[in-house]
Amino acid sequence: KQWYQRRVRAVKPIFGAISREYTHALMKFGKCDVLRSQGTCEEYGISTSTIKAELPAIIVFEGGKAARIVKQTNSGKPYVMSHKNLIRDLGIQEFYDSALEREKNRGKEKKKK
Repeated sequence: KQWYQRRVRAVKPIFGAISREYTHALMKFGKCDVLRSQGTCEEYGISTSTIKAELPAIIVFEGGKAARIVKQTNSGKPYVMSHKNLIRDLGIQEFYDSALEREKNRGKEKKKK
């Protein structure tokens, strides 16, 4: 077992609840196993070191690029990965509202044609 698995298991139901609460065709939620895809951590500047303890980390992508990243530990300070904190700090509500607005605008464009 890896050192971070307990923390990942603790965040899993919160991440799952957020993904169900903010379900939309223009929003996708997924996860990545860092043991199978270590290059992903390097690509987004997430350390897998037990000293830095940045895992789990959650990344929000917009337009195919990382827009926001929350790590278990940021600059040596622990981060509480609660439902409320993740929605606030990852801007989930804003992304969801934007998806709804884009969907609404697409509907208006289709009616015009």
